[in-house]
Amino acid sequence: MAYTKTTWVNSSAPPINATNLNKIEDGIFDNDAAITTLDGTVSTLSSSITTLEGTVSILDSTIDNHIQSIFPHFGYAFTQEIIYTGDNITQIDSKISTVLRLRESITYVADQITEINIKVFDTDGITILQEFTDTVSYDDDKIDEITRVVI
Repeated sequence: MAYTKTTWVNSSAPPINATNLNKIEDGIFDNDAAITTLDGTVSTLSSSITTLEGTVSILDSTIDNHIQSIFPHFGYAFTQEIIYTGDNITQIDSKISTVLRLRESITYVADQITEINIKVFDTDGITILQEFTDTVSYDDDKIDEITRVVI
């Protein structure tokens, strides 16, 4: 409920009494409760951002490892388009120089990545040259292992 300010004037209404003083106290109490709730929300959001940053870092490392496994002896120029559904990264489209394109489709269960499917396309963007599926397992909400299967 919005607080309605009281204008106080010396020697005139409104009187300083229990009703008006309790209105001030109620306003202070309600604001303190709202600040406490917001503080918890900010803390939760901060934790979620930290988790998401860690996930993105792991994904970047996974992408780099995939590229190095495909092209172990070549340098490359690399760009990415990251696609979100809500707060979750669901697809990463990558372009390596002008030669190949990668598409990573990411599957979530309860906000945890469970599978990453990587397809390496030829320059036509249609022909699949190689495909990997990484299965992600967790231990206490932290990534414990990523298992790769070459399809």
